[in-house]
Amino acid sequence: MKEANFQAKPKLMLSSDTPLNFNGCMLSEQADSSLRLRQKDQAKKIKLVDPKSTDRKEEYMEQRARGAYIATICQPEASFDLSIAAQHQDPSDDDITALNKRLKWQMEHIDRGLNYIALDLATAKLYVFVDSSFANNKDLSSQIGYKLVLANETTQNEQFEITGNLIHWSSTKCKRVTRSVLASEIYGMTSGADMAIAIDSTLYHQADYGTARPNPNSNHCVYGLVLTVRSSGQARHYQGKTLDDRRHGSPSILRTSGIARSTMDQWQ
Repeated sequence: MKEANFQAKPKLMLSSDTPLNFNGCMLSEQADSSLRLRQKDQAKKIKLVDPKSTDRKEEYMEQRARGAYIATICQPEASFDLSIAAQHQDPSDDDITALNKRLKWQMEHIDRGLNYIALDLATAKLYVFVDSSFANNKDLSSQIGYKLVLANETTQNEQFEITGNLIHWSSTKCKRVTRSVLASEIYGMTSGADMAIAIDSTLYHQADYGTARPNPNSNHCVYGLVLTVRSSGQARHYQGKTLDDRRHGSPSILRTSGIARSTMDQWQ
């Protein structure tokens, strides 16, 4: 690069004594060879919003944006609250109180971040955990979210355990107002599956990963259910079960890698 007269920062090597700035975060190597990712300095700028201030609307937007930035890069625990806060254009006292509660948590957990461990990529699988909150927003829309985990799986006594890394997460407002829990769950599944396929394809081309090439049609069953929801009045009944009364259960899991690429857990 010097011979081509390209301007670039000097190359640095990550070590236990030399942390690196990466994607707006501080990346450091731990004693057990794991990597720790934490925010750099943004959390120091967070302040609580004064509900009595004449500029409270501007303060609300400014502080929410700072908190959301940190949640996006290394604090997935805060994603849901800050996504909800983003929906309030004219925040009430209750909205400010809810935001301040999350901002205070971030101020008290400045060093909170993510740890990444080494994996066996040859046997690793990409897991998608999806969930939705039905009609929980003020406009009766649903909140949908998912987490992507790259992990190694061990099976014993008809049970399995995964050990891996959280590599992507999202919590957003569903663009459609759904009339059943099933519809909200399916929109969450499609969002998670779409991102999983994109990441899975990248991993396949960049590393010796998985036992089979990613199949773009692996979520055909999810897509089919979306069509069912759209064409049958939000599919209020499915396989003889009334889904309007269905309880909000544990997150669904989509396995998008290896032999189990197209399997999903059964509908509850």
